[in-house]
Amino acid sequence: MKILFALLMALVGGALFAQPYYTAYQMRAAADRRDHEALATYIDFPAVRASLKRQGTEFAQRQVAKKVGEGPLSELGGLLGSVLSDRMIDAAVTPESLGRLMAQDPAQPAAPSPPAEPGDPGRPQPRPEPDPEPELRFGYTAWDRFEVTSDDHGQITRMVLGRQGLAWRLIAVILEDR
Repeated sequence: MKILFALLMALVGGALFAQPYYTAYQMRAAADRRDHEALATYIDFPAVRASLKRQGTEFAQRQVAKKVGEGPLSELGGLLGSVLSDRMIDAAVTPESLGRLMAQDPAQPAAPSPPAEPGDPGRPQPRPEPDPEPELRFGYTAWDRFEVTSDDHGQITRMVLGRQGLAWRLIAVILEDR
């Protein structure tokens, strides 16, 4: 009986540990299928917007302080920049935009193929080399926080999943340059 109980506890513990990995996989699969309704079920939009607004406000304040310096004009410029970034984020954070961010094969415009050689119409044309896939890292940062980090040629995107009850949902997107 003790062995059965221990086996059951190990199974439940393993399932709870693997749940954010599975959620991240489901989100990526929904993004690849361009199933925005399914993707939206994994996203806490108010929390994601709030995380991006904080970053937008901080960015606007840094840029104004860099250009204008410290003082009342700097504060006014930072305030104006944060209001504009808040409105842009409210309009831009949608299931479709987050799906494009997560998709493994984002829609790209087709590159025109070079014309065939005059004497060799049947020869296949060489295709340009595709960009390498971004490096992905997955892991817990706390018992109720899980991060998927994408490094795409120095552009780091951290997607933070948080435990909400028994489910995991995307609660923040953190953008940073190296």
